[in-house]
Amino acid sequence: MINDNKATYHEIDFLLPAQRFNIQFSYVSEKGLPFIREFMLRMVHVAPMTRNEISTYFGLSKFETEEAISDLMERGELTINEFGKLALTEKAKDYFTDIGDSPKLSEVYDAATSITYELLGFNSIKQAGDKASWHNGISLDVESAVLSRSESEAGKHFQIHFHELLDKGFLPKSIDQSSANKPSVYTVNSVNRLKQLPFRLTSRFEIDMDGLAVERDDFEALKDSGKAHELITDKLMGLSKRSNLAEIAKAMAMLDDKETLGFFNNHSICLKSLEHQRTAEEQESSKRCSLLGPIYSDENWDLLEASLAPILQERLSSKTDFAQEQLIWIAPSDPYWGKSYKLQAALSRLLTAGSTKKKKLYEPRVYVPVSGVDDRSSILQWDRELKDYTKHVSGLLEGFMDGNVEVILLEGELVVVLYHVSYPESLPVSLPIGFISTDKNVVKSVGEIIKEYLSGQSAFDKPHDCGSLKELSSNKSRK
Repeated sequence: MINDNKATYHEIDFLLPAQRFNIQFSYVSEKGLPFIREFMLRMVHVAPMTRNEISTYFGLSKFETEEAISDLMERGELTINEFGKLALTEKAKDYFTDIGDSPKLSEVYDAATSITYELLGFNSIKQAGDKASWHNGISLDVESAVLSRSESEAGKHFQIHFHELLDKGFLPKSIDQSSANKPSVYTVNSVNRLKQLPFRLTSRFEIDMDGLAVERDDFEALKDSGKAHELITDKLMGLSKRSNLAEIAKAMAMLDDKETLGFFNNHSICLKSLEHQRTAEEQESSKRCSLLGPIYSDENWDLLEASLAPILQERLSSKTDFAQEQLIWIAPSDPYWGKSYKLQAALSRLLTAGSTKKKKLYEPRVYVPVSGVDDRSSILQWDRELKDYTKHVSGLLEGFMDGNVEVILLEGELVVVLYHVSYPESLPVSLPIGFISTDKNVVKSVGEIIKEYLSGQSAFDKPHDCGSLKELSSNKSRK
């Protein structure tokens, strides 16, 4: 959790517009010459020679000598000087850089390639296809003028960074690089935009031991991260929420969670206190495990699966039918929740763990916040974000624990509680902090709060449980 006196408290994907281009170009490449041709030219390059001298040196017959010389003269590489000796033409002299060097012949070739450039600094990028999605991330905007001139910018950067593209393997393998001198671009013949797609930049938000925000790291894929960080900062300012510390304290009091409350200081949380608590929990084999960061982060999800494993193993061995028992996941009303591709991986693993070939161990049900069954915007947005899992997702009327608390509950067995703390005076994004517990009393207490909210309603015709997202989105699409 803590490394180099700092810890990651959130991990968010930002989606930078990128475009894929088809680029037709010509390039110049040097190649060596056939043995006899090369060495004849090398000898004459040192000093002009007579036909007899060439015949004697190479051990050729008169016929063979005449044939070889005629070929070179027809190619415009040999001529007769004023002394009647064979000498190099100006064309052939250009094959050499120094006396004794091997001659290299430059030729122009045509080729084509497809390259993706992000549209902020026009860095060439490679990205896994399964992450080329506009979902589970915060979209960044570039100026419309950049979009309109993207083809000319791509062509310009292609020419400037041709050798770099060659080294990184972005260009066709047919381009020969065996020569000491690398091929060089001759001309860009055409650039055609194929499609627009997102380039996913993962930003880790960290705090130091006192809970103060640490400067964000640069992105390895970008030569200069300055502009990207500026865009991100502007975007975060637009998403910033007021402080919810009072509501968080209220939620902790409702759950009688004194441990998490004890981590807070004047800035955000004290990492040393959190570290001491985690150490004590491990040493005492506690039924509680404190968490920092999104539950779908790699470290936290591993902790959740480790806590679930013995429960699921016991269910697998039991004769009891668990097919109707739900594992409930309530998402908070937080603008940064789910803005990571890791949410997709977590949902996939959750579904996989819920059943075997022989038995159903639980039925997952994810609740996402909406303002009601008529909240067309949120319903369609969640449908896009969770499109592969909509049959396991329901809408939940906003307001569960003021929208600040995320809960995962396997009734009677396990609970995860994460408070999403908004403290804009100190931190640029919300800070998820909480715990996993298998303590029966804690699980029961949280379970009762969830049950009461799910079965309640805010008005006569406005139940908290808005129903299946699949049905809600289908109804919206028909309207």
